[in-house]
Amino acid sequence: MSSLHQLAGGLYWRRSRWNGRACVPVVLELADGRLTMTDRSGVVLDSPVAEVTASFSRLHTMTLRSGSDRFDVVGIGANLSPAFSPEQLDHLRAAQGRVAATSASSQSAFAAGAGSGAADVAAALGAAFSWRT
Repeated sequence: MSSLHQLAGGLYWRRSRWNGRACVPVVLELADGRLTMTDRSGVVLDSPVAEVTASFSRLHTMTLRSGSDRFDVVGIGANLSPAFSPEQLDHLRAAQGRVAATSASSQSAFAAGAGSGAADVAAALGAAFSWRT
């Protein structure tokens, strides 16, 4: 398995459906067979890709599930959402630099080799990351 990152992006974790302040910026990364989500406080999700499912609602919320944990992720935060911290932006720039160094063929090989869950999560994350352009 390559040590390069296959996907990375800045999104918002909707911790509450009603409280805009609870919609916080996160860095989501798919690398080395793991899905990791990090907020300002640290890692909130770190799971093997095969153990994560991703689905979309009609309102474009991506729901990630790992075991009994559920994370609703959106591309745009609420008006009351905090901004990405300087540390998160640095982390995101570094991760996206590693993504740019990864060829499309190695991404396809990664998704095909990591099991059916990997392809689903990779497709969902790829669509989600394009929201934040």
